[in-house]
Amino acid sequence: LAPFSFGALSLAPPPGRRHHRTMGDSIVSSGSGVFGQPFPPCPCCAFVPGDLFLPPGARCIPEEEAHQLTETADRVDGDESGASIAAMDPKEALLAIRMEAAQTAPGAEVDDVDEGTYGYFLPRVALVDTHGHPHLNRDSRGEYSTEHDKDGHGALIEEQRDVISLTCSVSESDWDDALEYASRSNRVVPGLGVHPWYLADLSDTYLADLERRLLDHPGAIVGEIGLCKVAKFVRTYPEGKAAAMSLQRRAFREQLELAARLGRPTTVHCVQQHGVLMKVLKEIREEKAKEIKEKKRQRWRNKREAADTEHGGMIFKDGKDDNFGTFADAFPPAIGMHSFTGTAHYVGELLKFEESLFDEKDEDMAPVFYFGFSHMVNVLMCSSPKSQRQSTEAIKAVPPHRLLAESDVHSPQDVAAGTAGAVAYIGAAIGQTLPEVASLTARNGIEFLSTRRKETDKIGDARTRELQ
Repeated sequence: LAPFSFGALSLAPPPGRRHHRTMGDSIVSSGSGVFGQPFPPCPCCAFVPGDLFLPPGARCIPEEEAHQLTETADRVDGDESGASIAAMDPKEALLAIRMEAAQTAPGAEVDDVDEGTYGYFLPRVALVDTHGHPHLNRDSRGEYSTEHDKDGHGALIEEQRDVISLTCSVSESDWDDALEYASRSNRVVPGLGVHPWYLADLSDTYLADLERRLLDHPGAIVGEIGLCKVAKFVRTYPEGKAAAMSLQRRAFREQLELAARLGRPTTVHCVQQHGVLMKVLKEIREEKAKEIKEKKRQRWRNKREAADTEHGGMIFKDGKDDNFGTFADAFPPAIGMHSFTGTAHYVGELLKFEESLFDEKDEDMAPVFYFGFSHMVNVLMCSSPKSQRQSTEAIKAVPPHRLLAESDVHSPQDVAAGTAGAVAYIGAAIGQTLPEVASLTARNGIEFLSTRRKETDKIGDARTRELQ
């Protein structure tokens, strides 16, 4: 990744960190595409890590909100334990994060603006939301909406220029809506996929249609996809629960493998299906192992034939430079476990599985599995003491460079505060301050959203020509 500015913090990868190919590696200006090619005519793939940020002073906070920011920041200051974060309202968390970002932004100052009021200059980016559905444009929730964010759909994206977000489609019917919403800002990334709740009307051509859309929109990731035991679709599917679960598993695997084939990140919903998830992952790994083994056998047979015919029976051993790939090639380059509700044990299982995908794996290699947490799901929906203990333990079990903040909201008005609520929740669990967790999850989020696998470039180009 190229360095990104977050207040006084540079969002560059830690020294020595090795990455998959990322969008940031090849983009040098706002006119460049995901892999260094011109952008397609539509602007929905214009998520440009190198051009995400505003010049200093381009965004000011009204005086009334600035006073609120100051009051909130004062309450947070001096409490290094993070205890106050646990009780912090998402809107207050947002104000505190923006205040801190404004104070640490390069060239930050208080200055006069046209109306004669005072404003704090916001930094170029304050939050990264790695999962939501704001393109659905449903009613805003009181926990997240703020007065100055109620000017309308299009204006709202302009107001939230300090937030990078992912808007995930849920069915074939809203793919165009997600793309259109993302086209309004180069700070919004579209996700295309079919959610496990919306499979009842799945078309026979959905996978080919999805692949074509993804090839047309190289900035899009795959999602939301997944597995869900409690989905209404499972209970109401005409052919019965078993058939519904079978369809859900098939659709999940097909979309997961499509993301792997195209080298795109994916965001995964998994509720009460961790065992099934692990089974699908292991099946894919074993099939890849068989493929690699067969390639090695074929390579050996080819060399024997060449030796027998050209070198008087001399047999050559396999060269060490033969590239048969790794198990990781069968999986997307980055997998975000969305609003994770599993246990700390499940976190460990997924990380252990990831280790098995590489011939050698160390901490300096870019992650495959990330774990997202949201205020919407992990606080409002899973509010029992047992759920809260389980979620806190799970967050603590996740290595910091794999933590993601999510809004999981369905209204544009709720994105910023919803993400801030997630930041506050994660901070309370790991005992870090709002600014620390905001910058951590922003760095992780940009890395997750912009990860691509380099070797899939030519595959994608060839597949595009094949489908044309």
